[in-house]
Amino acid sequence: MIAEVVVENAMEVRETQHAGITSLLLVRNLKEGGISPDLKTIGLCTDAARIPMSILVRPDIDNYFYEEGRRRRTLKILELYWNHGIRNITFGALHNTVMDWDLLEDAITHGFSVNINQAFDQTQDLVKNYLQLALYPMVRQVVTRGQAETAVAGESQIQQLVQLDKPSLPVVADSTGLTSDNLKPFLERSGVQGIQFGAGSRDRNGKINFSQLEGAVNVLRRHAKSKQAGENSPSRFRF
Repeated sequence: MIAEVVVENAMEVRETQHAGITSLLLVRNLKEGGISPDLKTIGLCTDAARIPMSILVRPDIDNYFYEEGRRRRTLKILELYWNHGIRNITFGALHNTVMDWDLLEDAITHGFSVNINQAFDQTQDLVKNYLQLALYPMVRQVVTRGQAETAVAGESQIQQLVQLDKPSLPVVADSTGLTSDNLKPFLERSGVQGIQFGAGSRDRNGKINFSQLEGAVNVLRRHAKSKQAGENSPSRFRF
């Protein structure tokens, strides 16, 4: 199971990765929706990270529809990051009702490994866009709430994506709306391959709620073990 936490600085990286997390997403201004972090912060966080970390590529906190000016700024960020040794990014842009395939392919052509953020939820047809994304080997995961305010409300859409059975492209649910009470049944019903813990896992002051986070990670671990045990158990019937 993927357990990814959105972080903003090196201190959060050091504190978070000891909670059983499998990956990190580094952003700036998470409270406002998240934008690309500066190179100094990236350097400090990279030095502190002992688990995989992806860097957000987003020029501003405006929507995910990128007109020409924002496209140029995005390409400059990609060039800057690549020249400084960054290879794993989180990204999402839209063109009309679908993903911006040209901009995505620009990122892939640079050589980046790409995680897709919640721009995905603003496409018109999640299934169509997911199946198209699954054709790109360098696209590694998709984060979604199933086009709803919370992953719980969008569970049926999320379940539909999981049932497409594309193991090369894990479906990761955003943690908004997930609690200690509903996380386990949500995992069992939806079948998602992971959870991303973002703004919904922070307190009113914007600090990561480590008690809540560690509890959720323990649920994910138990679920993964239970799932693995079920897959490895011998069938009752032999043919």
